Amino acid sequence: RQGKAVVDELQLNEADALVVPITLNHSMGMGFGVMAALESGASIILPSPTPDAAETLDALISYEATVLYADSHTLEALQWMARPGQPELPNLRGGLLKIGSGEALGAEPAVEWSGVGLTTVGKPRRK
Repeated sequence: RQGKAVVDELQLNEADALVVPITLNHSMGMGFGVMAALESGASIILPSPTPDAAETLDALISYEATVLYADSHTLEALQWMARPGQPELPNLRGGLLKIGSGEALGAEPAVEWSGVGLTTVGKPRRK
């Protein structure tokens, strides 16, 4: 169910390459990542066993990825890594950003990173 919902939301297909730096024992990595890749025929790239922003950025560049999955911690680290002369990500067209608990897609506005919108997953805690 999660995989199909993501395929529909991001319009994934066999031409896509998904970078998933989220552990597979988490529903974001397995349900939203692996299952969406299997459902759509997309390639899945697992940059490291644990979330690592440097490995994630390297995978985005090296594999010319089209879709990024991230949690808020990885995205924050990726933003800190941005620097002049950094290679652009011309193939990146979107992705998912885990912002809180739950499985709701797009419950909050998309978050922009590297010129693309990342669809939110979950609901943030309200203070």
